Amino acid sequence: MIHIRRLNNYSFQNRFRNLPRLSQQSKRLIIFAIPTIILIILFVVGIYIFKNRTTASANGSSSNKNNIQVAGAKKKQDLNKEFQFPIKNANAEEVGKMKYIIETAEIRDEIIVQGKKATSIPERTFLVLTLKITNDLERRLQINTRDYIRLSVNDSSERLEFTIHNDPVEIGAISTRPTRLAIPINDVNQKLTLYVGEIKGEKQAVDINF
Repeated sequence: MIHIRRLNNYSFQNRFRNLPRLSQQSKRLIIFAIPTIILIILFVVGIYIFKNRTTASANGSSSNKNNIQVAGAKKKQDLNKEFQFPIKNANAEEVGKMKYIIETAEIRDEIIVQGKKATSIPERTFLVLTLKITNDLERRLQINTRDYIRLSVNDSSERLEFTIHNDPVEIGAISTRPTRLAIPINDVNQKLTLYVGEIKGEKQAVDINF
């Protein structure tokens, strides 16, 4: 039994010695290849982790927005006033018209601004307008909705701008886009009048009677 074991060990050693040896060039290639492979693996794993975190963050933000609760409107009036304004190109040439519809006016103490709840301070509240903008052109349209409307309080000559908005609002080709405008006002009974029109054009008065 001892003789057989020695023979087997000797045979194994001979076989191992007879294996082809790597050249210096092959060794160098292996030395350079191993770090490169490790870097590629780390890069792929890094991208995977980054994408997962980004997706989770986006889902979390969307979920937070959907879960925001605000108090309902204290007052509401249906207006349903429709206006048409020209759409002009870079050369100030009219290329079409857009519909500017004021659907409702509301008084609210809580609104959502940029995905967060905003609450009015004591003795103040928010006037909120719900709008719909219709684009009949076969291309996208971008406008500042607040440029077409001003607010007058108690027949004042001052024209107040709606400072809370989603401008610039982009409307797809041949489509309608809902949006909102809001402005802080005193929380008392007062006469509210909207003046609607182009900046350099005539204005139409729309009374709000809550």
